[in-house]
Amino acid sequence: MSIQIHPLMPQDQPEVLAVARTLAAWFRPLDQMALAIDLREQEGLVALENNQVVGFLTHHMVGERAELSWLGVLPEKQDRGIGSLLLATLEQLLLERSVLWLQLSTVPADHDVTFVGTNAFYQRHGFTVRQRDDNFYAHGRPRILLEKMLSPP
Repeated sequence: MSIQIHPLMPQDQPEVLAVARTLAAWFRPLDQMALAIDLREQEGLVALENNQVVGFLTHHMVGERAELSWLGVLPEKQDRGIGSLLLATLEQLLLERSVLWLQLSTVPADHDVTFVGTNAFYQRHGFTVRQRDDNFYAHGRPRILLEKMLSPP
């Protein structure tokens, strides 16, 4: 596997949206619409293999904390460390900017088993639950706000 991580560029947006469409269980239609907006307004990273986008993430600042908005990897490329590489690259970038906290919102696994792997991924990477909000997302879906204090490698 030869994966390169690069900053998200405007020309990457169609490929990023194509990756998100392959992840329909996590990126519902409204999520895909929100992602299309965020791709224009937020910073991000893409994982490239043979010059093709195979993964991505976007992030923005919320006060003094960074928030990971979206992270996705093509289904056939999962479990190869691409998501971990994207996350590690983001953490290094944030530390270089003196940002010490990274947070994200997701659906708790006890509400939707689709998110068991998602929750486990973030837990393996040192994220802990900061709070839970019931009825946060559309149709009464709860969210968990996860956070991680960043530290140099």
